Amino acid sequence: MPASENSITATFRLNGKLLSIIITDIPLDSQPGVGGIDSGTQYQLLKYTNLLTHYRSMRIAITGGANGIGLAISKIYASRGDSIVILDMNKGNLEEAKKNCDLIYAAVGKEAKCWILENDITKKECALEFAEFCRSQMNGIDILILNAGISLDYEFDDLGLDETDALFRQIMEVNFFSNVRFVKTFSDLLFQSKGQLVILSSGSGTLGIPRRSAYVASKHAVNGFFLSLRNEWIYQKRGVSITVICPSFVDTGIRRAAALAGRAKDVVDPESKKKMMTADECASKYLIDYFLRKKMERK
Repeated sequence: MPASENSITATFRLNGKLLSIIITDIPLDSQPGVGGIDSGTQYQLLKYTNLLTHYRSMRIAITGGANGIGLAISKIYASRGDSIVILDMNKGNLEEAKKNCDLIYAAVGKEAKCWILENDITKKECALEFAEFCRSQMNGIDILILNAGISLDYEFDDLGLDETDALFRQIMEVNFFSNVRFVKTFSDLLFQSKGQLVILSSGSGTLGIPRRSAYVASKHAVNGFFLSLRNEWIYQKRGVSITVICPSFVDTGIRRAAALAGRAKDVVDPESKKKMMTADECASKYLIDYFLRKKMERK
């Protein structure tokens, strides 16, 4: 198929084989990146369409999916034409995320099936409302991605007692306890679909990092809980796979958000950012690796 003026040809090498796809009907005003993909990783996500579309359409529910790694993951599933429900507490980011995903659906010739829900994961009723929303929009889920999180970057000795108590509880509530509630609420939906539970944790959950004690503690808790739950569900033959992703340093904006909220003294300096993966690169790396593993398992 020849490429038109309003198309992009993406060529890449996979297992030594050169593959090319042509993405047509790209809105002119969406360039230099479809759905907000930055020029440095232009069409990096869409170029894997040949690989990703080998698998059936899926129903995805993702928390914290309106920016950072969550948004990058949503873009990948949009490029497959999957159904996606994105939960976030920032209405503006949610609307922009839906716009980005809809552009990608259109670019690959798929029906737009992205829904957004504004809510706060620290509220106990949030998980119930999100699960009901997924039932009503998608009649269930195949993959639940727990991505929402916040950071704290302060030397422990610089915090007062009351401040320490409040900030550590806030970090644990967002990064750990909310995830426990979501799994408890969504478990029946996952059992029904024999689906997958994906947790965006952190390499910090395997280490001890200065100035990040609260964040690191919350990620250790996340890793310990979900690794234990994985073994429990394997023993019970639940048929649900649990994947805990622990990326290294990624430029997601979480540090900037912490600084704006008073949970960090400063943002990441430009030199440090150069050593980090972008959110698109991180999502691409882990999801493509996942689909490659699934492909090899089927052989």
